[in-house]
Amino acid sequence: MTTRNPTCLHACPIWETRLGKNRDLSVEFDSLQTIRYAREAFRWQTLPIPVAPDLTLEAIIRASDDPTFGWAGSLGRKLDKKARFRAGMFYSDMPKGMFQRGRAQIFWNGDSYALGKRVGPSFRVAPFRDFDVTLWGSDRLDRTPGTRYRGQITVHYQLASLLNRRVHH
Repeated sequence: MTTRNPTCLHACPIWETRLGKNRDLSVEFDSLQTIRYAREAFRWQTLPIPVAPDLTLEAIIRASDDPTFGWAGSLGRKLDKKARFRAGMFYSDMPKGMFQRGRAQIFWNGDSYALGKRVGPSFRVAPFRDFDVTLWGSDRLDRTPGTRYRGQITVHYQLASLLNRRVHH
């Protein structure tokens, strides 16, 4: 199934589709201070790798004003049958110039990946439906400015399902 959303304002999903039972592909478009970006993602669940059967590959392309390419990949696995606990590892290569206009940094990629070449573990706990907490850690592998080690906690709640339950009841 392919979906399109022509009315979104930020990180606009242009195209999403399932490729078979366990694979998804998506493309998004975004603009930051008139610099255009495209983000592509591929997710494959149930790879024939027993230690880490879930693979995600992401690419970001700066399509204007000094085109640049960055990417990240992660392997993970659920630790219980209900997938409430997940562990994984990631690698990312996000060039410093990805979010620069001239010499000014217009955006600091503040998520777990940050800028530069980084590697690290992740651990996610989903104690309730539509709610999860993820712990990230990373080590910088190159000389990109910034901290060498990073740690982050993200808390995520999917409000859409709560709103849908309230509207449809």
